[in-house]
Amino acid sequence: MKRVIFWGLAVLLAGCSSPKQDDKGTVDFDAIEWGRNPAYSHGIYDEALDLLSKGRQKDAEWLLAEVNRTIPDSQRLIFLHAVLLRSRLDNARANQWFSKTHVRGRDTVPGRAAYAMVAMDSGYGAEYSFKTLKRLVDENPDEILVRWLYAMETRSYPKEAGAGDAQFKKILKKWKTGPVMLHRTYADLLATTLGRPEEALEHRKLVTELEPEPWAYQELALNLAALRRYDAADRAYANLLQLDPYKSAFWMDWGKCRFFMGDYASAYEKFSQASTLNPKDVSGLVFAGRSLEKMGRPDDAFAKYGRAVSRDPANPLACVYAAHSKLYGYGTWPDYQWAFDLCVASDAEYSKAGDAALVRMEAQINGAGQTSLAPEPGRMLLPHLAALAAEGNADAQFNLAMVYYHGIGTPRNWNKAIPFLRKAAAQSHTTAMKMLKEFDAK
Repeated sequence: MKRVIFWGLAVLLAGCSSPKQDDKGTVDFDAIEWGRNPAYSHGIYDEALDLLSKGRQKDAEWLLAEVNRTIPDSQRLIFLHAVLLRSRLDNARANQWFSKTHVRGRDTVPGRAAYAMVAMDSGYGAEYSFKTLKRLVDENPDEILVRWLYAMETRSYPKEAGAGDAQFKKILKKWKTGPVMLHRTYADLLATTLGRPEEALEHRKLVTELEPEPWAYQELALNLAALRRYDAADRAYANLLQLDPYKSAFWMDWGKCRFFMGDYASAYEKFSQASTLNPKDVSGLVFAGRSLEKMGRPDDAFAKYGRAVSRDPANPLACVYAAHSKLYGYGTWPDYQWAFDLCVASDAEYSKAGDAALVRMEAQINGAGQTSLAPEPGRMLLPHLAALAAEGNADAQFNLAMVYYHGIGTPRNWNKAIPFLRKAAAQSHTTAMKMLKEFDAK
């Protein structure tokens, strides 16, 4: 059905194309591209490109929005409007304008580029259309908008990331500053696909100067945080929250930044604010609890985890943090079975799966321990549990035996596990006694 729709669209677009011809059948491409008033269209087009060169993309967009009402027949202006919409990731509207571009004339450079974009978005012939776009760049090196389109689309083709990098560099050699969304897209390509966040940072900074919007500061802050420049990221978050103080995700990210800076009290405040703004997301509660742990308040931390579990019993993050506390007896009484049940309950796939459930628990606990905000099982919690076991706490002795036996937060070590299992069994710990009897029988 989709294939029929696609080819129907192709036929429709082709059929709607009506290039003007003279008496000899020669196509008047100039009339197609520039419309009934070519001198005026040329002037507007050049003015818009000059604005883009100077980094004034919004001014160019406002100019085109007004002009396209009065000059609806200039393919070049229609195409430019489509490219700018695409750069803003407004793909649905961009596609409409690319279709209008192609309808004006399919044999011009803008018409061919527009058709390639429509075909790529349809999901059919995407690879071929992408190659068509690349070929248009090679054949028409002065068509800077087609070059920009191709550079943008390389984000969807990781193998072409190097080519995209080269295209962005060529554009920026020609344009004095360049439009804000060109720098944004280039920064994304550098940071994510090419793994060059340091280079991406310069473009992020320029983006905030060209358009000091919340999204610009958020991306700058995330880039800085990825480079562990937390002080600079903190300043970016301050600007961000001044512009948009009502998004919980922004407060969460700022809280993480403060957490990594070691300012746990401030991190706690920001995580709490995120939780207030979005009570359905329990991540704010969980990370607020983690901040309390770092402040030396494990009892209060576990209370936060417990509240998060009560609010969202299937939330893996809430369950694994609460399980950490129960497993290592940090801020609460140690209880291995409670921790196990909680981990399994957070994943319905494993809730009735014997040995697989145990593997799931190990994966969850160990996986969480490898993330930056999670408790450090081996370095901090293991000594705490060992101290409780040394004091004669039977539950702590059993938990410690399970930690060593299953390798949770520490390498597996049966020789370390068995003495603690025997100590717990000697104190009539029911599960320890049962397990020890099974082990001795083997």
